[in-house]
Order: sequence, then structure tokens, then C-alpha cells
Amino acid sequence: MKHIKKGYIILIAFVLISMIGFVVLSIASRPLLKDEMNKIIHEDLKEMVNKNDEITSALLTIYSDKLHLNETYAAGNTGKDLAEPVTVNHPYYSASIGKTFTAALIGMLCEEGAVRYDDLISRYLEDKLLDGLFVYEGVDYRDQVTIKQLLGHMSGIGDYYEDPVLQGKTMIEILIKEQDKLWTPIDLVSFTRENQKAIARPGEVFHYSDTGYILLGFIIESVTGQRFHDVLHERILDPLGMNDTYLIFKSKPKNPQKYDILEVYVDGNDLSKTNALSFDWSGGGLATTMSDLLTFNKALNKGKVVNFDTLKLMTAFDQEYIKGVHYGLGMMEFNFGEFSFLLKDTPNIYGGVGDSSTFMMYDKTNDIHIVGNFGSVDFMEKSVPFLAKVLMLVDRLKE
Repeated sequence: MKHIKKGYIILIAFVLISMIGFVVLSIASRPLLKDEMNKIIHEDLKEMVNKNDEITSALLTIYSDKLHLNETYAAGNTGKDLAEPVTVNHPYYSASIGKTFTAALIGMLCEEGAVRYDDLISRYLEDKLLDGLFVYEGVDYRDQVTIKQLLGHMSGIGDYYEDPVLQGKTMIEILIKEQDKLWTPIDLVSFTRENQKAIARPGEVFHYSDTGYILLGFIIESVTGQRFHDVLHERILDPLGMNDTYLIFKSKPKNPQKYDILEVYVDGNDLSKTNALSFDWSGGGLATTMSDLLTFNKALNKGKVVNFDTLKLMTAFDQEYIKGVHYGLGMMEFNFGEFSFLLKDTPNIYGGVGDSSTFMMYDKTNDIHIVGNFGSVDFMEKSVPFLAKVLMLVDRLKE
């Protein structure tokens, strides 16, 4: 199956949103009781799992201090022969949500004066690591790339995960066909160096790149003198009490693991118990729970992870991914109204989004956190419209 770029999947999702918009908005005039909303969402999640072969489970949390909401939902099954019911406490692979954590770590180091956003990455990374990664039209731009450009996907570097290759198999094909292969962060950078090419000069073009975020992990290690996963635990996970979160293949959660992580489907293949999940690191290698991600998202947006000046930089969203989707530093924003006039009253949400249809979003206007997971690369186009519907349902509680 051909793997579709993440941006185009989201575009498909917004098309579907516009299609369901008429139906949802036509009933949106009647206020809902909380029990009614919960019943609708429970039934929706069960129906999504039962009618879609791409997923076997669905998780969702809706939280708002302002609206006095703390609702959790789980549907589907997991484990051997899919015989074990999924609970709201099951851990799962959170994919590119990890980029928000990496961006926060860089933000902390900037606040401390250890680095600056405009520092050149060549100041912290060896020439050998950067060799060949930023050559565009015969010119090597490795000495012109800044930390901020890596954070905002503006460095021009290729993307080992989704970009085409000059020869051989794509990363997706390798992950599916060679599931026992164990990847190191150096392997991931080398894949781009050996099989892909830079797509622009630094600062010219937005191009989503997991390779760029691997380099950020190396910068964090260079500056702190510690392993990336140790910095992650010491500065974020442990202080916030995120005791069920860890970096896959690198660390362990503080709490004893009661469950295996939920299934992770890529083109119909479950990679959750394979070495294939070592294909990411500082760009999205976290296993976590809804409760832990909610803890992080609340702390982040209250200025307890980075200060509000840093958070403002992270949420500037000045780069357009596609129409209606914008990127800041380690976070993505969905502007529903920009895509369709039908959704002009639906508030923007922002946060971390993972390719496996996993999300950690915040509606700042109404103080609503939405965290969830569907665990499938092939379900993104259906999960995003569901987020819009959830926001519309919650909005009806306020009347």
C-alpha cells in the first residue's frame, strides 16, 4: 500500500469534516446533558472500532477545569487474539507527540541560557554527523542551519520516515518487511544521508522532518552531557509524576507495567511488539498513557514546563502545513474555520499529533484538553473529523 504523506491525510480529513459539518451543525442547536454526550461518544467509539478494519481499539479523554469535565472512554480489544478489553489506563505508542517534549526540552535549555534558538547546529554537532544532510543544488548549507529551523521544520533536511528514496526501499517498506531490525538514532540519520536529499536551502521551505528532530536529540545530549532519555525523565517525566511514560527501547516507566502497549498498525501490520518501533527516538519514541499526556498538556499550557514567553514561541504557528493546518515549534494547530465556513465557530486546537492517529490537543479558548489514540497510521483521515465532532458536542454542554 502506498503511504500517503501526513499532510495530505489531514487534508482528506478536513474534506470529510466539511461533509459531516452539515449533519452535526444541524443538530447543534439543542443543549446536551453530560450523560447524553458521554453516551454519544461511547457509541461512536465502539462503532468506529467495529466498522473499521484499520483499528482494534480507541481511547479518548476530555478534560476541562472551566467546564468541570474529566471524561475518559475506551473501546475495543487488545492482546493475544484481541481477547483483552482495552481500558483507559492502557499504555500506547504516542508517535510524533514526542516532538512536543523535545521542543519543550530545547525551550528549557534556552531559558537557562545553555543554548539559543538562533544558534547554528554546527556549534553542537560534529561535522561527521551533519555530512551530506544539507547539500542542496551542490551547496552544503550545514553551517547555516539553526536550532529553531530544525524545531519548525524549516532547515531543508529530508525526512527518513516519509520522503522518497534515491534507491532501495523506503523506511515504511523496511519497517514492514524487516520488523526485527533494531534502529539506532545514528542509523536514522544515516538513512537520510545515504538514501535521500535536502529539499531546500535553510529557511526557505516548510518540510516536515523526523530526521531534523533526531538531530535535536543529539543537540540536547551535546549540551547536557546526558543521554536524551535521562534528560527527558529528569526534566519532564519525573517532576510531573508521569510514571507510566518512557522512551521505547531506552528507558522504563517508574510504575510497574501492568499492560503491554496497544497495537500500532502500519499498513495493516501490528508493529507494537517488534523492533520496528525503534525507528524513532527524539522525534516520537514515547510510550505513554492518556492520564500522563493530560498531565503534561495541562502543565505545559499553565507555564509549568516552559515559561509563557517560550510557550508563545512554540505556539506561534507561523508555518502553513496545508490549508487549515499550521506548525509552530514542536506543535501543530488545526484551524477548522479556515478550511470550511461550516466550522467557523469551531475553536482552533493545538498540540501534538502522531502519525498513528494519536493526539494531545488543547482548545485554549474554552480550556478543553482532548487526548486520545486509535493506534493506526491508516486511520488519520477518520480520527481528525472525530476531534471536530467532539469539540462540537462539548460546545453544546455550555449552553
